[in-house]
Amino acid sequence: MRFKMKFAIVKEHRDFFQKNGWIEFENFLSPDELTQANEALDQALAERLHTSVEKLRQFSSDQQYLQSRDLWRLNAFLRKLATQPRFAEIASELIEKKPLRLGYDQLLPARYPTNKLLEPTHSIYTHFLEQTAELATISCVQEVLGGVMIALGGKKEDSAGHEIEGVSVYPLQPGNVIYFQPHLPINWQNLYAYPGQRFYFIVYTSVVAHYHLQPQDPHTHTLKHLGYVFNDKLNDRLHPIVYR
Repeated sequence: MRFKMKFAIVKEHRDFFQKNGWIEFENFLSPDELTQANEALDQALAERLHTSVEKLRQFSSDQQYLQSRDLWRLNAFLRKLATQPRFAEIASELIEKKPLRLGYDQLLPARYPTNKLLEPTHSIYTHFLEQTAELATISCVQEVLGGVMIALGGKKEDSAGHEIEGVSVYPLQPGNVIYFQPHLPINWQNLYAYPGQRFYFIVYTSVVAHYHLQPQDPHTHTLKHLGYVFNDKLNDRLHPIVYR
């Protein structure tokens, strides 16, 4: 079920979220915000890959995915988006907990039917997508309180995709968002139902959160580059409080 976003959470929203583990809001980002978000993600990803925005399509979705964790650290607009108080406030009201800390952000690059056939079976991104897993079990930061998935749009394929059995957290239209619980069993493979589309999600943790070894998270060693070691507590400088 989709709800019109009026930037005020009511009992109906909380009840639906608690019952189903997710909730979708329409028109959460304006067309201008979507354009800025896509441009910012391209710029940050190109910087990570040491290339230009124009040459990004030369990189496989696997290469893009592996460089798409914590892109908010590279771009002012993404930093504003990932730490957006209105996003976090809604999450806090839905899960009925606060404060919230920014755990990480993650871009899910577009996949096409042809890419699915051409990607090697050992592709890390393919392995990630073709599973049913909870957000908490694929995140190297704990304690995860929830996430918000944003539909960014992209170059649509003519052939419409079909959702696969299982819970999907991919919003139906660009600009829509889905908030979801950390222990919801998500079928990530439903991304294939939106060929040519890409998605961006933000993960929130409790104020007391730690960095843990999580073999199911392909980015489990990423935070070592920031000076963390396993079992370290997340600090305010690298993982800011986004809602109190």
